[in-house]
Amino acid sequence: MANLFKQKAHYVFNYKPRFYDARKERLEALEKKYSKEKKENAGKSTSTNFREAWKKSKAPSRNNANIKTAMIIVILVFLVYRYFKYIGITFF
Repeated sequence: MANLFKQKAHYVFNYKPRFYDARKERLEALEKKYSKEKKENAGKSTSTNFREAWKKSKAPSRNNANIKTAMIIVILVFLVYRYFKYIGITFF
């Protein structure tokens, strides 16, 4: 009779919680990446002028953006000119 009312023992698992820290993984990856670069550049002395580096990195993108904008404007002006010529309005 005693066995009928006896509670079962709790199951015990060897559970070890693992935590995923995205920030820590990203920092470790960056550290590994730049430690390789640091080893490669160990013999080289580099002096960084941030203004010049900023100008170099930004100048080509501005130039490309200006060229694209100018091309779009030229195409739109041409299309408007053709449209007005088609409906019979002339400017020149």
